[in-house]
Amino acid sequence: MCFGNKQAKRQAKAMEAQAKQQAVNDQYEVQASSQARENAINMEQAAKAAADLLAQPVDKAEVSLAEDTPAAEIDPNTGRRRTTRSSFQVARTAGINLP
Repeated sequence: MCFGNKQAKRQAKAMEAQAKQQAVNDQYEVQASSQARENAINMEQAAKAAADLLAQPVDKAEVSLAEDTPAAEIDPNTGRRRTTRSSFQVARTAGINLP
Protein backbone atom coordinates (compact mmCIF):
# COMPACT_ATOMS: atom_id res chain seq x y z
CA MET A 1 0.00 0.00 0.00
CA CYS A 2 1.12 3.48 -0.85
CA PHE A 3 -0.52 5.65 1.78
CA GLY A 4 2.66 7.64 2.24
CA ASN A 5 2.86 8.41 -1.47
CA LYS A 6 -0.73 9.79 -1.62
CA GLN A 7 -0.14 11.84 1.49
CA ALA A 8 3.05 13.28 0.02
CA LYS A 9 1.27 14.17 -3.25
CA ARG A 10 -1.54 15.94 -1.36
CA GLN A 11 0.98 17.82 0.73
CA ALA A 12 2.95 18.79 -2.40
CA LYS A 13 -0.23 20.05 -4.10
CA ALA A 14 -1.15 22.05 -1.01
CA MET A 15 2.32 23.57 -0.83
CA GLU A 16 2.19 24.40 -4.56
CA ALA A 17 -1.21 26.08 -4.17
CA GLN A 18 0.11 28.02 -1.18
CA ALA A 19 3.16 29.14 -3.20
CA LYS A 20 0.92 30.30 -6.07
CA GLN A 21 -1.29 32.22 -3.66
CA GLN A 22 1.77 33.82 -2.08
CA ALA A 23 2.99 34.86 -5.56
CA VAL A 24 -0.40 36.48 -6.25
CA ASN A 25 -0.31 38.25 -2.89
CA ASP A 26 3.21 39.49 -3.64
CA GLN A 27 2.01 40.89 -6.97
CA TYR A 28 -0.82 42.72 -5.20
CA GLU A 29 1.63 44.16 -2.68
CA VAL A 30 3.93 45.38 -5.45
CA GLN A 31 0.97 46.92 -7.29
CA ALA A 32 -0.32 48.62 -4.13
CA SER A 33 3.13 49.97 -3.36
CA SER A 34 3.47 51.31 -6.89
CA GLN A 35 0.06 52.99 -6.73
CA ALA A 36 0.86 54.52 -3.35
CA ARG A 37 4.11 55.92 -4.75
CA GLU A 38 2.29 57.35 -7.79
CA ASN A 39 -0.38 58.89 -5.56
CA ALA A 40 2.28 60.51 -3.39
CA ILE A 41 4.00 61.95 -6.47
CA ASN A 42 0.66 63.25 -7.83
CA MET A 43 -0.22 64.84 -4.49
CA GLU A 44 3.17 66.54 -4.34
CA GLN A 45 2.77 67.88 -7.89
CA ALA A 46 -0.75 69.12 -7.10
CA ALA A 47 0.47 70.86 -3.95
CA LYS A 48 3.28 72.51 -5.90
CA ALA A 49 0.86 73.65 -8.62
CA ALA A 50 -1.52 75.05 -6.00
CA ALA A 51 1.32 76.91 -4.29
CA ASP A 52 2.40 78.38 -7.64
CA LEU A 53 -1.17 79.44 -8.38
CA LEU A 54 -1.58 81.07 -4.98
CA ALA A 55 1.74 82.88 -5.37
CA GLN A 56 0.51 84.77 -8.43
CA PRO A 57 -0.92 88.24 -7.80
CA VAL A 58 -4.68 88.55 -7.96
CA ASP A 59 -6.13 90.97 -10.49
CA LYS A 60 -9.18 93.01 -9.61
CA ALA A 61 -12.15 93.11 -11.93
CA GLU A 62 -15.23 95.28 -11.93
CA VAL A 63 -18.38 93.31 -12.52
CA SER A 64 -21.83 94.65 -13.20
CA LEU A 65 -24.33 92.24 -11.69
CA ALA A 66 -27.52 93.82 -13.00
CA GLU A 67 -28.48 96.39 -15.58
CA ASP A 68 -29.90 99.66 -14.40
CA THR A 69 -33.66 99.49 -14.57
CA PRO A 70 -35.57 102.50 -15.82
CA ALA A 71 -37.92 104.31 -13.51
CA ALA A 72 -41.48 103.02 -13.45
CA GLU A 73 -43.66 104.44 -16.17
CA ILE A 74 -47.31 105.33 -15.89
CA ASP A 75 -49.60 103.34 -18.14
CA PRO A 76 -51.85 105.75 -20.04
CA ASN A 77 -54.72 103.23 -20.21
CA THR A 78 -54.96 102.39 -16.54
CA GLY A 79 -53.19 105.32 -14.91
CA ARG A 80 -51.17 102.94 -12.76
CA ARG A 81 -47.44 102.52 -12.50
CA ARG A 82 -45.98 100.18 -15.01
CA THR A 83 -43.03 98.18 -13.73
CA THR A 84 -40.62 95.93 -15.57
CA ARG A 85 -42.49 92.90 -14.29
CA SER A 86 -45.79 94.14 -15.65
CA SER A 87 -44.34 94.37 -19.16
CA PHE A 88 -44.13 90.57 -19.18
CA GLN A 89 -47.73 90.10 -18.08
CA VAL A 90 -50.54 89.59 -20.55
CA ALA A 91 -53.53 91.89 -20.29
CA ARG A 92 -56.67 89.76 -20.01
CA THR A 93 -60.20 90.74 -19.42
CA ALA A 94 -62.41 88.94 -17.00
CA GLY A 95 -65.52 87.19 -18.25
CA ILE A 96 -66.84 86.92 -21.76
CA ASN A 97 -66.41 89.77 -24.19
CA LEU A 98 -69.84 90.50 -25.56
CA PRO A 99 -70.47 93.08 -28.29
